[in-house]
Amino acid sequence: YPSGFPGTVLLKRTIENILGIKYWPPAANFILFETKMPAADLHEKMMKRGILLSPQTRNNLPYAMRVSLGARQANQAFINALETILM
Repeated sequence: YPSGFPGTVLLKRTIENILGIKYWPPAANFILFETKMPAADLHEKMMKRGILLSPQTRNNLPYAMRVSLGARQANQAFINALETILM
């Protein structure tokens, strides 16, 4: 499912190559990634743009977030919002 899901390749390529964000290869229908912005701050900024992420602070990962793989439009909205916030 992860490697064959249509949005996986685009999300991985964008997260790693364009944004230079550390991520863990997907093993399910989500990607776990880490930025230099605290997860709580990124979560708030993404929520304001209508993007729902799951902060991983409860797992002792204060800078990590989880994003579900979705339809092409949802994945592109996530990428656009993330680029705007982090760049």
